[in-house]
Amino acid sequence: MLWAYNREHLNYIKDYIDAKIRTSEGTNRSLESRLPAWMKSKQNRKDVLRTIEKLELMIGGSTA
Repeated sequence: MLWAYNREHLNYIKDYIDAKIRTSEGTNRSLESRLPAWMKSKQNRKDVLRTIEKLELMIGGSTA
């Protein structure tokens, strides 16, 4: 299951998942630390991005 609070949140997740080199504060308070491991896994990148695209269509298209 994939969800986002709003378009800004969805764009943030998309940018993070799509990044070739991911950076994070490394603290438990960062958004990245709260994402599930399956979502951050390289093996699932294409599926997660495809699902994000579907969510973007549901809320009226991409802002990118």
